[in-house]
Order: sequence, then C-alpha cells, then structure tokens
Amino acid sequence: MNKQILFFYTTNRVGGTETNIIKIARELVHRGYDVHFVFLDENGPLLEQVDYNVFSITPIGNYLKHPFQACEKYRQLILQHNIDVVLNFGLKVECFSRLFSKKYGAKKIISNIRSTDNHRKWYHTFLDRLTQKNVDLWTSNSEAGKLAHHQREKVPFEKITVIPNFIDEVPKIVKQPSDILRIGTLANIFPYKGYFDMIPLAKLLIKKGLKFKFVIGGVDKTNGKFFEEIKKQNLDSFFDFKGYISDKATFFSEIDVFFLPSYLEGLPTVLLEAVMYETPVVASNAGGIPEIIINGETGYLYNSGHIEGYVEGIEKASDEKFKEQIIKNAKKDIMLRFSKDVCMKKWIDVVQI
Repeated sequence: MNKQILFFYTTNRVGGTETNIIKIARELVHRGYDVHFVFLDENGPLLEQVDYNVFSITPIGNYLKHPFQACEKYRQLILQHNIDVVLNFGLKVECFSRLFSKKYGAKKIISNIRSTDNHRKWYHTFLDRLTQKNVDLWTSNSEAGKLAHHQREKVPFEKITVIPNFIDEVPKIVKQPSDILRIGTLANIFPYKGYFDMIPLAKLLIKKGLKFKFVIGGVDKTNGKFFEEIKKQNLDSFFDFKGYISDKATFFSEIDVFFLPSYLEGLPTVLLEAVMYETPVVASNAGGIPEIIINGETGYLYNSGHIEGYVEGIEKASDEKFKEQIIKNAKKDIMLRFSKDVCMKKWIDVVQI
C-alpha cells in the first residue's frame, strides 16, 4: 500500500504557501505517494492548479462554528484512508490538527514554518506552545524562520529541518519592449509586504527624472487603503494594478526589474521565479530573502524601508552594464541551491515513519 500523506491547510486562495503545497504534493504523487488535501475555506482558485491525481479532497469548514461536523469529517477521512503523515500549514490548522490527528489514528505530524511571523499576538504563541507536544517535526523554508520559531516557541533546533522552496524550469520568455522602466511586484497587498513604501519611492524616482511604472500583481488585502493613498498623492498614472496573476510568464515578460520591499518574509518563491525568468531583483533583506539573493552578486538588497537604497538598486538593476552579469550569476546560483531534486530529497526524508 502506498504511503498516505495529508496536506492540511487553511484556504484555497492563492499565496506563496499554497503555491508551494501544490508543488510539493505534485512531486510526492509522481514519486508514488497517495496525497490528500484537507482545508477549512473552499473559496479560491488554488485547486485549479492541480494537474495530478489527488486521492481525496475534503473541506471541513470552520471548526469554530461547526466543531462536531468538522471533527467527524476529519475522523472519517483519517480512518478511511489510514493516513500516515499529516503536514500542517497555518496556525488555525495547527491547533485543530495537533489535537485530533493522532487521536484519530495518524502516525506522524509535521508542522511547517513558512514565515518569520513577528506579527503574531501573545495568544497565538500561547496556543502554539500549548498544542505543540503532538508535533514530531517542524520544517522551515528558511534559516530565518527556524531561528524565529526557536526563539518564540522554544522548539529545539534539532526538531526543525530547513527545506527551501524549490524552483521548476520555466518557459523561455521574450521581454516586451517599453520606453519606460517597468518595476514589477508580485505579492498580495499587505502592509508588511512594504507596498506603502512605494509611495515615497515613486516620489523620489519622479524627482530624479526616471520614467517608470510600478506593475503590481496580487490581491488587495488593505481594503482599498493602498489605492486610496496612491490616488490621494496623485500617483495613479505610475501604478498598473494587474490583480491576481495566473500567467506568470506573461507578467515577467512585461517587467524590467522585480521589486520586493517586504518587512516580513520566509523564503519567497517569487524571487526564485524572478531569477528563472531572467529578471534582476531589488529587495529588502527581511527574513529569508538574503538566503536567496546575494547582495551585489545576484541582486541588490537594502534594509526594509530604505527608500534611497531602493532607488540605487533599481538604477543598477536597470543598467545594462550590471544587468546581464547579475542575471547570469543569479540563475546559476539558484539552479544549484534550489533545484527540485535537492529539496524533494529532504521532503522524502521527513515524511518517513
């Protein structure tokens, strides 16, 4: 009988965590594992990305509103399929899964650290510590996440395995010509992603006489506040909002520099994608970003909120004298350190029971 691996996550909306779940699950299926998806929130297009056979897909709903229904669905799933390993993604999932997965018969629980998470409240940490005794192993996609989790939740270093996000081969693209510099960002619009720093950055780029436009892909999570501020500052013409991006090849063909000014990050896959699409990177040095980009060699990194630094990086990244070598260095480095084979070997090791 094939080993039964259950991915338990919060929502079918698409973000970095969810995208990586799809990729890891695909590789496990291709290696002969039976994969099951369980989630709380059905809303979102994530499952449209699944191009392989998932053994079962089960929404259990909001367990706070319907606890008995959620518990019974989950119990039946684990018993019916004799689940071996449960991979948890997200605090809401962690609390439920840690209480019931082994109680219902699962053999191993693996918790996943996808960010440095310094925005957590005290009660988040309390719940995490309270329920962590049933966790057999943690995986982190970055050394930064491992350190943050150790310091906050007091999990021993030896119980945390770092497995970076991996990068697939991407289709060859041809950059579409433009008479302005197109600065692309692909991330859902949260304040901690540094989006509001684009406003003073735009003003400084204008002052320097640079012809540019920010090209933004992602879903607005600020309830319109980001766009209200852009409009208030009369900067509408310098921003092109694309919304949710399903065709990344087209997105990267239409930008010249990739920009990620985050204050909080784990190991953002989008930076790996930017490199593979041969787009120079300018970013903050938050979280695990320096584990991907080597400042001055494979991209340009600055302290979060360093507007003058971002201007310097954007100017260098768009200069043909620096651009070609940066792209060449970055692609060679990424293909060596973040290959599918290297990362999946680590996943195969941790799902053993």
